[in-house]
Amino acid sequence: STFSWMRLTKSSFPSTLDNFFMEKKIDKAELFLKDTLSEAEDFELIIVACNELGGLYRVLSRYDEGMPLYEKALESLRRIGDAESENYATTLINYATILNMSGRHEEALDKYKEVVRILQSHGAEGDYRMAALYNNMSGLYQARGDFNAAAAYLHKALLILKNLTDSQTEKAISYSNLASIYIVLENMEDAENYAKKAVEIFRTEVGEEDVHYSAALCTLGEVHFAKGEYAQAEELFSEALRL
Repeated sequence: STFSWMRLTKSSFPSTLDNFFMEKKIDKAELFLKDTLSEAEDFELIIVACNELGGLYRVLSRYDEGMPLYEKALESLRRIGDAESENYATTLINYATILNMSGRHEEALDKYKEVVRILQSHGAEGDYRMAALYNNMSGLYQARGDFNAAAAYLHKALLILKNLTDSQTEKAISYSNLASIYIVLENMEDAENYAKKAVEIFRTEVGEEDVHYSAALCTLGEVHFAKGEYAQAEELFSEALRL
């Protein structure tokens, strides 16, 4: 069956979509979003539906189908004069993320830099989104082999996260990522310091159910392994394996 926006109000869109996801009816969610786009004439609805369907394709690794949707959303935002808005920045983040996941790292980095400029123009320098951006940009610099720049962007992210509440998980992940970079740079002192910080936050504030905890344990294990401390490394790797 298809869904007609003649029968659905704009306000019913999120609840209808959420119901499909809650019921794990991914195929129906996709059909609903495609039908919405085929019938929608309202720019706001087009923008939201493109972002939602693009996000669905992103998690399904259907990148080639997702990228044109973000381009359509960005074009719609430009047509209504929102090219410098926070909504435009959010859509750019989504677009850059799928570009990154599809291996188009340089294009993704350019988009992230544009987002930084837009958010800064809105006074959002200390915003959580900026921290997430800097983390993503760090990953892109790692992909380019520029580990010093990657570390610098993680430090920028941590400066923001330290001033935000409920950011323990993000701080722990950033510390773990920073430790991994310092391992590559053969700076074992800083690598161990940040890896221990990550593990401590997961143990005391986040909990072992977070999938990133095992990664942090592995990172600390790598530090001990590189230092020839094999018993400590084995203990950490075994705990990560259990998780």
